[in-house]
Order: sequence, then C-alpha cells, then structure tokens
Amino acid sequence: MGAPVVDALEQFLPTGVQAIRVLWTGGDRIKRVGREYHVAKSWLVSRLQALIDTGRVQVPDSEQARQLLDELMAFEIKITDHGSVIAGARSGAHDDLVMSLALCVLEDDSPGIRYRRLPPHADRGLSPDGDDWLDLHRSPSTSW
Repeated sequence: MGAPVVDALEQFLPTGVQAIRVLWTGGDRIKRVGREYHVAKSWLVSRLQALIDTGRVQVPDSEQARQLLDELMAFEIKITDHGSVIAGARSGAHDDLVMSLALCVLEDDSPGIRYRRLPPHADRGLSPDGDDWLDLHRSPSTSW
C-alpha cells in the first residue's frame, strides 16, 4: 500500500496496537529493522511453500483454497542475466491470495518446531532426530 497509507492507518489503531510494516525488496532475503520487515517476495513465498509442503499450513478443500493454490502454481521466481532475483505472478495472473497468506505466516516464534516431510532414514545424512528440514527458527544454542 505504501508508507503514506500505512501512516494514515496507524492513526486509527487501538491504544497499544502497533502495525508491523512489510516492504517488498529485491533479492532473496529478509531483514527486520524494529517494527519493519524488508523481505523479498521470493523468500516469503518459498517459506510459504515449505510450510504447506510440510503440513505446517494446511489448505482446506474450498474454492478460495483452489484459487490460492492456482496462484501459488503461477508464481515465478526468475534470476536475471545480471543475477537479480525477480518474483511475482506470471503475466496475466495474480498473487494477492498468496502474498496475503505468506504475510500471515511471516513471524513464527514457536520454539522447537520441526519440519517433517519424509520418514527419517539414517543413511540419508539427517540430523540424529530424523528431521530432513532444520527448524527455521532454531535457537543458536541448539546443535546436533
């Protein structure tokens, strides 16, 4: 929506409620500065896809969910000849539902969450507890 719109909306927030701003950036990174995120669409949508693939986010069987999944399938991440990352809906498609859901799962401070997709196999070089995906928010003191 842009900073001026967010500035105007913040005036109407109830006492004690603070907005968290999210600014789309290029590349494939996320950076938090105070109450403001600078996040690449590619990072955000990749995270959403991982959460859906691992069952952390479940999509119901509804028309809106099918629209969401269609948008997710139409989402493209391209790398230009100069090495820049460009992400968004294919030409003629939308990504509004995808980006809305991705924003809902941007923050996750849940401790000790594991992402499981495949059954553990000792010969695949997995962590001792069998996870094939490390916790995206693993604390620095946790090691294996």
